[in-house]
Amino acid sequence: MPDFVSLACILRENAVEEPDPGIPAMLPAASTPSELLQTLSEVRRFRAHLRERFERDRRALLREFAATVLARELHLAPCDISRICANVLAALTQETILQIIAHPDDVEALRHFEVPVSGEASIARGGLRIELGTGTVTTSLDARLDDAVRQAH
Repeated sequence: MPDFVSLACILRENAVEEPDPGIPAMLPAASTPSELLQTLSEVRRFRAHLRERFERDRRALLREFAATVLARELHLAPCDISRICANVLAALTQETILQIIAHPDDVEALRHFEVPVSGEASIARGGLRIELGTGTVTTSLDARLDDAVRQAH
């Protein structure tokens, strides 16, 4: 039996066809149409599995790459926490701002806002927690990085 048998050959009764030398023998020749269908089904499942795996790994790799770039940028120039806070506060104009909480090293850069500012070591540099009359808004470098990665898709 030849290494490769075309689908047309399989579907024609008693047909014999020479293997095409330009087509590599990637799969063993199927002796019946049901074997061919089974092989094609397995190929489709394998391909779907590869695609799922690729998509999952691609997202993780993209986030890791973005984190590396961000870390390099922050090493060259620290994050502008004042501008970040101003942008968040601008989006909260209808809210009562009770307090801004940031990393202790970022507090001084936020003192010019007309809201009490305090430091908390559990907040990473570049992150903020803004307490409102109706709840809390938290922004961190991780959350902003995740948003950037999502937008890159």
